[in-house]
Amino acid sequence: QRKLIHTIKNFYTPKECKQIIKNSSGFEDSYSVGADGKPKKDSYRFAHIGKSKPLRMEDVAKEVLDFNSKNRNMNLNGHFQSAVNKYTKGMYFNTHIDLISGKGMLDVKECRKVSCVIQLSNPEDYTGGRLMFEDKEMSADWGDFHIFYADYPHKVTEITKGIRYSMNIFCYGDIVW
Repeated sequence: QRKLIHTIKNFYTPKECKQIIKNSSGFEDSYSVGADGKPKKDSYRFAHIGKSKPLRMEDVAKEVLDFNSKNRNMNLNGHFQSAVNKYTKGMYFNTHIDLISGKGMLDVKECRKVSCVIQLSNPEDYTGGRLMFEDKEMSADWGDFHIFYADYPHKVTEITKGIRYSMNIFCYGDIVW
């Protein structure tokens, strides 16, 4: 049976989660990107995005490839992108999909095909900020790793207290026109 979401509980240890957060840098406000590839301010997304690389990338890749081979078996080209999200009080990410990169749609030669969200914060450090697929709330324990296809709608609910960190990893595949 094919799955839309695969969760690996406690993929990263609390120590590894803290290390990823510590290694993060360059946090900036994030904005939606229009079909023209230009950022736009709107009420769709409000978070801070920083740069960081995943730890144990070989283990991450193994889990993504295993998930993909058992489900849609999409053509992935080996390109990935990662970022750390920092959500503070009042921040959220409304329902969206992850398909397009930051370029104009007609110029894109590849797109995101598999998405990953890794919970980096202790869930006791914040309230709100839940990763949701339709009406299903995903687990939010330290190090939980959620893998899903980039065209599956999801959201992050508004943070009402504290700070939530998570890592996104996007796995790309070529577009064949």
